[in-house]
Amino acid sequence: MTTLRALPVFLGCLLALLLQVGCTKKDNPVITSAGTATGQVGVPFTFTVTATNSPSAFGVDPATPLPAGLAIAPTTGVISGTPTAAGTTTVTVTAGTFSGKVGSGTLVITIAAGTVTTGSDFGIDVADGAPGNDVTAPGVNHRVTIMADMQGTNWTKTSSGGPGGTDLFSQPVAVCRDSSGLIYHLDATLNRVVRMNNSGGITGFVTYGSTGSGRTQLLSPRGMCIDSNNRIYIADTGNNRIVRLSDISDTNPVIFPDVGITTPFNSPSAIFADANGKVYVADTFNNRIVTITDMTQDVPGSGFTQFLGQGSGLGSLNQPSGISVDGQFRIYVADTGNNRIVRIDNITGANFTALPPTDAIPGSSIGRFQNPVGIYTSHSGKTYVADTGNNRIVSFEGMTTTGWTPFGSRGTQDTGYFNPTGIFVRQTPFAIGRVEHAPVAPLGVVVVGR
Repeated sequence: MTTLRALPVFLGCLLALLLQVGCTKKDNPVITSAGTATGQVGVPFTFTVTATNSPSAFGVDPATPLPAGLAIAPTTGVISGTPTAAGTTTVTVTAGTFSGKVGSGTLVITIAAGTVTTGSDFGIDVADGAPGNDVTAPGVNHRVTIMADMQGTNWTKTSSGGPGGTDLFSQPVAVCRDSSGLIYHLDATLNRVVRMNNSGGITGFVTYGSTGSGRTQLLSPRGMCIDSNNRIYIADTGNNRIVRLSDISDTNPVIFPDVGITTPFNSPSAIFADANGKVYVADTFNNRIVTITDMTQDVPGSGFTQFLGQGSGLGSLNQPSGISVDGQFRIYVADTGNNRIVRIDNITGANFTALPPTDAIPGSSIGRFQNPVGIYTSHSGKTYVADTGNNRIVSFEGMTTTGWTPFGSRGTQDTGYFNPTGIFVRQTPFAIGRVEHAPVAPLGVVVVGR
């Protein structure tokens, strides 16, 4: 009888438990969006996570992060961004309610490799200014030179040389062009940016900067690039900071880190800005490369990412002094102290590839470098290197010796170099920060030299 009397109580408790479980299941959001999504490297991506029961927050399990370049908006569930690496990623997406109920689901995102824009190169601009990592060492050429190809066609120079002045160069170490084809070079001794006229003559100069650490001053700057909006980026090496100018007349530049903020850099010497506004920096004496997605941050935050590894083995860098990014957002580094060129798929260091692949011994034979500093990748599939210690420019295809073409030799003569350190390639379609523009009149290759 005791057992029979207890049975209704037991059944009542069981029913209550079942009802409670059922309500819990009903209150948990259920992911209703598709379980797969596709995208392409370099192409903006958007996907919206949806769920039942009006969720108030969305997220991604930290154990299964989104592909590089993507992020989820916590209030809308929109996953967006521009993917930077190809591959398939399985992520766990979540949706939650104000009452604390959480549901999850699986999303498989497949990112295809980017479409490579092909074209032809019609000019190379080279900064022939100072040896290796020592931007204060004396040189002898003090000039910018222009040529049409790697055979030296239409070679010319923009200065007769000299110690500096209104129309002469002292120590040009970097060179680039804007979308109008105007030549800019960076003078590490006079601590200024110089914009020349379109023909590369020595008239019509406009300058920016003076010596110091103030907001519009520079100190032994080493690297420079121009983005698709014609903004000028400077690796202000001696001040251990990055500077962005809206144009050469900017009196209130963006500085990272800002004046008075402790810097994370140690002699940054090269810089590149891609089509998505991401900035890449060769942080030379920290033996690393860094990416920055927001230069307006007062201090390095979530948008500051590094690839670090001092040494000479695979996955390591030794005083990197040049950086470039190709149309697939792969990163190329002039690994100066290791006498080699390095390519990685992204800032994580994935698919680390080196040329030469086996050691860090300097040399001048095919596939060898001696303290390379400047580097640039073009739509034609070629990589161009200012092979500083060998006083020459080299071009090759891929990360092999295919198409290996050297040009130049040590000297002050025409077609000679004395420690070239920076390089910019003009191409059809014309590219700045990997954004295509109408081609500029083919003036040839520009070499900046001391």
